[in-house]
Amino acid sequence: MGVNGLTGILKRFAPQSVRVVHPNVFTNQTIAVDASCHLNKFVYGEEPHNYKHIYGFYLLTRYFDLLKINPIFVFDGSHRLEAKRLEHERRERQRRKVKHSLLFEKEQASRLEAWLEITEETLADLPQKSAVTILSELDESLKEMDHAVIHREEGHANITKQLNRIAQDLREAVIKVEDKERYTRTVRSLAKREKHLVTDMLIHRLEDVKSSLMSLSVDNQINRTSLGI
Repeated sequence: MGVNGLTGILKRFAPQSVRVVHPNVFTNQTIAVDASCHLNKFVYGEEPHNYKHIYGFYLLTRYFDLLKINPIFVFDGSHRLEAKRLEHERRERQRRKVKHSLLFEKEQASRLEAWLEITEETLADLPQKSAVTILSELDESLKEMDHAVIHREEGHANITKQLNRIAQDLREAVIKVEDKERYTRTVRSLAKREKHLVTDMLIHRLEDVKSSLMSLSVDNQINRTSLGI
């Protein structure tokens, strides 16, 4: 109970000690039940009942009663063992990471939708000055561009302002996710990919950026789903 890696060790050195049996094997017997394990399942389960932890234990007790099993539910004591306290702190840090990382994923999904709304025609016609301004928000510079192409500055104020705002959000996100106590490694990787793609999009005006952004969007969706479970 709560010993990390115990099942693997038992399967290796005492394989007969780990087996699946039908509950009716314990008919007319008294058994101990890890209440905390079931409590977590009930609390975080999909049962819509308002008091699903109470309802869960009620159903479990009725099940034991039908099988004529006398259960003893063992709950954690009021004082945690030191090793257990450290484990709970680790789990709490993981829960915080999931919470903050899921929020980042949602914000990134909104940014990706905005990036994907930018048409290739608009991107190709974006003035060099505007591109430089937007790149500066990403702490990048305009390293390469076809200087023979001269773009008019008129009519681009709105799109430049929009891209500027998204770039600011991205820069803040990239800085924010470096906090390893709050965000997962996967999130940091996705943030860096987004910045790299957007930088390429602005500097090189690549035609295949859209497909790369779509790929990143799919990965974002997959990660959101896994974090939300």
